[in-house]
Amino acid sequence: MRHVSPVLKRCAQKVVLLTLGVVLASPGGALAQTQVPERGVVPVAPGANAADQLGPGQVDAGLVSPPVAGAVQAPPEVVAALGQPVLQGQKRFRWFAFSVYDIRLWVTAPVSAPNVFNESFALELEYARSLYGKAIAERSLDEMQALASIDQTQQAQWLAFMEKAFPDVNQGDRLTGLWRPDGTVTFWFNGKQTASIRDARFGELFFGIWLAPGTSEPAMRSALLGLNP
Repeated sequence: MRHVSPVLKRCAQKVVLLTLGVVLASPGGALAQTQVPERGVVPVAPGANAADQLGPGQVDAGLVSPPVAGAVQAPPEVVAALGQPVLQGQKRFRWFAFSVYDIRLWVTAPVSAPNVFNESFALELEYARSLYGKAIAERSLDEMQALASIDQTQQAQWLAFMEKAFPDVNQGDRLTGLWRPDGTVTFWFNGKQTASIRDARFGELFFGIWLAPGTSEPAMRSALLGLNP
């Protein structure tokens, strides 16, 4: 077990974010070594201060390789749900020099940004760090509240649901969220279904962490939706 620097923990805790993945957040979670009792926290979802590019001369600590469109294949749960999925867009979420996750938007056919919630799609988050599921859920709810007002009763219900849906993750783990136009949202962890709910408002706000015009990371939204820079 390696020691996590208290300085790193304090710095990271000041910038707790999102987020599927977030990322994932929503657009992420808690930075740590596997089985360390207290994990420092980095963005769970995209945030306005997240650096997407490494600076000159910086090295990405040998984590997962940058996504290459031609080499990416949809995971089994996405294929089962969407048939022959198409990769609409993808992005790596970084916090300074730390890779947190790669996120991919899978669709049945290319879709325009205004119509994305009119079609079925899946968001896949492949993690490069060990993160607490509870932190992913809490940060996702924070990001959702930044998009719209949510009363306390609904907050508690959605938080409980997300804590069930999101287990702790380690490097290489995958969280996948599926949206259906009837408002059904289903989550998988490494291909195993963890939770499902039929709640259109929840789904629109959760996936809106990455896809809504009001996202805290517009560059990530543009990359996922294939928008012109």
